[in-house]
Amino acid sequence: MKVGRSRRTLTTKQWQFTLKHFNFRCAYCSGPYQVLEHVVPVELGGGTTYTNCVPACNSCNTCKDHPKFLLLGSNERAVEALLKVKVYFQSLQDETFDEKLLDTYIEMQRTKVPKHR
Repeated sequence: MKVGRSRRTLTTKQWQFTLKHFNFRCAYCSGPYQVLEHVVPVELGGGTTYTNCVPACNSCNTCKDHPKFLLLGSNERAVEALLKVKVYFQSLQDETFDEKLLDTYIEMQRTKVPKHR
C-alpha cells in the first residue's frame, strides 16, 4: 500500500451527514459512537475525507489496526463491516473516494493474523 500525503477535506456538514447515516453509532459494531475513525489509516494513505471517515467506538477504533487484535473478533466479521462502510462510501459518489486503496486495505484485513499475547 502506498503512503501518500494526508488529505484533509472533510467538512462539518459532511461529518454530520455521516453521523446521521450511521445513527450516531459505531459504523462497525453499532455500539456508541465515541471517535472519528479513519477507515484507511492516515499512515497508509487514507485522508480525513468524506469517503474515509466514519464514527467508531473506542474498542473498534483500537482493534482495527492493532497487531494483537482483530476488528469484531474475526477476519470475516472485520471484512463484512468494512464492506458495509465501502457501500456507504460508494453511495456518496464523491471524488475523494479511493476505491482501490480501500480494497487493498480490506484485503489486508482479510489476511491479518493477530499475534497472540
